[in-house]
Amino acid sequence: MASGQIVPRYAHDCHICTFLGVHENYDLYYCPQGGERPTIIARFGDDGPEYTSGMTFALNGSSEPLVIALRLAVEMGLVSAPRRST
Repeated sequence: MASGQIVPRYAHDCHICTFLGVHENYDLYYCPQGGERPTIIARFGDDGPEYTSGMTFALNGSSEPLVIALRLAVEMGLVSAPRRST
């Protein structure tokens, strides 16, 4: 492992998710979910239900960890930048 490399802190059992990084006590992921409805995930523990997810919560700004996960996914080219409604 390279010096300074960021790694997930919590167990995550989805093999198609891409680890994005960490924010506070969350491990952040992007999941393509088969291409139908990709999502972002903020995991805060090892237990299965210890996570929050959903593009809607990132887009409406109601979950800071998911807002950051979406920004990272866009920066990494995993999803297109969301269009803002006017």
